[in-house]
Amino acid sequence: GLTVTDDWDGMGQRTTASGTVELADVVVPGAHVVPHHLTFTSPQLHGALAQLLHAAIDAGIAAAALAEAVAFVTTRSRPWFESGYETAAEDPLLIQRFGELALRHRAADALLATAARAVDTARGDLDDDSAAEASIAVAAAKAYTGSAALEIADAL
Repeated sequence: GLTVTDDWDGMGQRTTASGTVELADVVVPGAHVVPHHLTFTSPQLHGALAQLLHAAIDAGIAAAALAEAVAFVTTRSRPWFESGYETAAEDPLLIQRFGELALRHRAADALLATAARAVDTARGDLDDDSAAEASIAVAAAKAYTGSAALEIADAL
């Protein structure tokens, strides 16, 4: 029979193609079997594409967190009582911090775009070198977008 084991504990994640499915004594036509084990016998971009998606999600989180922080400071936040400014948005220390966060966001977007171009380039002429270059570019974007999203969200 068919046994589906709910062994994936991803908070808030649905349809992630994760978890275990076991077929025992079930006839499956050969045309319906995906030879996944052969995926890695030649250059491929599966890992790079999956991680590129996660980097894009992180970049989106960074953008949304920055937008929320700007909205909060410009509409709800009050200035420090001794600052001499009428609004928190006029505080030079906040302006500096928002500039730093905006730079982190822009850098994350730039690395994401570079990684996406590397994946597109590799798709056009896939070999060991192009797959490796794409993977390295995606890894850089993933590492940076993740840390940028955390820093920006933490600054809220």
